[in-house]
Amino acid sequence: MLENIEPNRVMYYFEEISKIPRGSGNEKAISDYVANFAREHGLLYIQDEVNNVIVKKNRTNESSETIIIQAHMDMVCEKTKGVEHDFQKDGIKLKIDGDFIKAEGTTLGADDGIGVAYNLAILESNEIKHPNLEAVFTVDEEEGMTGANGLDMSKLSGSMLINIDSEEEGIITVGCAGGARININITADKTNLENIQDFQRYEILVKGLHGGHSGIDIDKNRGNAIRILVELLKNFEEFEEDMYIYSLEGGMKVNAIPREASAKILVNTKILMKFLGLYNSYESEILKKYIDNESELKIELNKISVDEACDVYTKETSDKIINVINNIIDGVYTMSSDVEGLVESSSNLGVLKCEENKIELSILPRSSKVEKLEEIIKQITSIMSEQIDAKIEVTSRYPAWDYEVNSKIRDVAVQSYKELTGVEPIINIIHAGLECAVFKQNNGKIDVISIGPNLYDPHTPNERISISSTQKTWNYLLKIIEKI
Repeated sequence: MLENIEPNRVMYYFEEISKIPRGSGNEKAISDYVANFAREHGLLYIQDEVNNVIVKKNRTNESSETIIIQAHMDMVCEKTKGVEHDFQKDGIKLKIDGDFIKAEGTTLGADDGIGVAYNLAILESNEIKHPNLEAVFTVDEEEGMTGANGLDMSKLSGSMLINIDSEEEGIITVGCAGGARININITADKTNLENIQDFQRYEILVKGLHGGHSGIDIDKNRGNAIRILVELLKNFEEFEEDMYIYSLEGGMKVNAIPREASAKILVNTKILMKFLGLYNSYESEILKKYIDNESELKIELNKISVDEACDVYTKETSDKIINVINNIIDGVYTMSSDVEGLVESSSNLGVLKCEENKIELSILPRSSKVEKLEEIIKQITSIMSEQIDAKIEVTSRYPAWDYEVNSKIRDVAVQSYKELTGVEPIINIIHAGLECAVFKQNNGKIDVISIGPNLYDPHTPNERISISSTQKTWNYLLKIIEKI
């Protein structure tokens, strides 16, 4: 499909790796692909225990430097409701739409498949001029950066690193936020209704939201489907013994703003007219509240005809769950006082799911300031431990990446961009996590930047990458490594 699109070999490798399932935690096949590539091209490589791969190639110019080019192999696996796709077995189905490459009903995986493709195309070529190269392919960036954290830095000699995981052409990223994962496992009491025949079953479905990246899109005031669902359910707490919840679901990945959420409920038929009247009123209020930023938001109430047996959450349990979710920090928490317009701290309630008598929540707080990150974590864990019986784990911590005053690689990147385009690139700090922070933490002497082509709506099924920008960024990347 992409064979006649330039840059030809980049597109070839992007299409090849798109055939390989590579969600976070499922990277063995893509890791083996990169290792086999290195063997076939006679390149020295290291494949470590967690499936990171380092591929080394000798210089083709006179430079005495060694430069690291780095990308992550895993991708966020999200799909549109109703699309049949098994991310454990199925490759991504690509399509071309004008200047964009998209996927059919799923995330595209250009985050960071395009970085992997750039690296492979450079390693393959005998014509590109470059210093000694160390191409690093990491795993599990999206779920906690465990690949970068587990990488043996002593295997690398490069003093400069280009991370190819940014998403805007013409922007050089030089700093990012740190973060963590908060996993909450709630013990939820259930009960059996003796008079269940007196109740009508419904499913409340929240859908049509933009979703997006939980870091770079968090300041766009997009709706969180889980929070909207809970906002609606909270209005019915007064129904006491006449309404029960028996299922709650929402979101797919902790690092994506939830686009859909649902609740299955039982409503006593004797108050059905009152319930429907209030539901319509509350639905209208919520739709009006989000109309400016979420014009496609839909809240559906669908009657469930299947008369299956089910236990329901006790009123005490459901009220507590609704209250704690409603009070969890979600969205922008603080703005930076140092950089105008930059989010300093945020939190994303990414996943809500039920399993028997357990309710699980996954939350991703971020901050460029350690103390603010800890403040968010403390507030969320305190709310949980004080109000509900829950097991709380804080995992996958990763550091922030601070701006460096003196940077040779940044200076080369700026000059290269000016020579190619005639304009100054933008120097930027982002509210998202990049593996650059881990490389800096584990090797403080390394000089780091991050670049990439125009990529839109990552972490959603609307993810798409600009073909023309991919070409321009390819030329830009080659210009940088040729000048080192």
